[in-house]
Amino acid sequence: MVGDLNGILKQTFKSSGIILTTGLIITYLLNTEYCLPFVLGSVISVINFLISGIVTEKVVKSEIGFKSMMIMVSFVMRIILIAVVGLLLLQNQYNVIAYIIGYMSNFISLFMAIKYEERK
Repeated sequence: MVGDLNGILKQTFKSSGIILTTGLIITYLLNTEYCLPFVLGSVISVINFLISGIVTEKVVKSEIGFKSMMIMVSFVMRIILIAVVGLLLLQNQYNVIAYIIGYMSNFISLFMAIKYEERK
């Protein structure tokens, strides 16, 4: 992958592991029922970020003419994945909240990774 993106991806995975473990412990202590939605949200977020990075790298390096179309299709497919998992958890509104918190926890790790890369 592109140099900076590769470093940020590696650091994000490390930070995501820390955030996931911490969040899982907190969720377990509060209510064990919401551990699975939290983990699902966090994992889906990391997968989403990874797919986004791969597609962006392929688009930047490729010579094809419909780059914006590839990015748009990738974006729509990732949103559909996120929404489908959220809809499966819809039987309990607190499951959806735990899923969203898990999903958003990746943004904390992304912020941490970017700050770490800036300090290098």
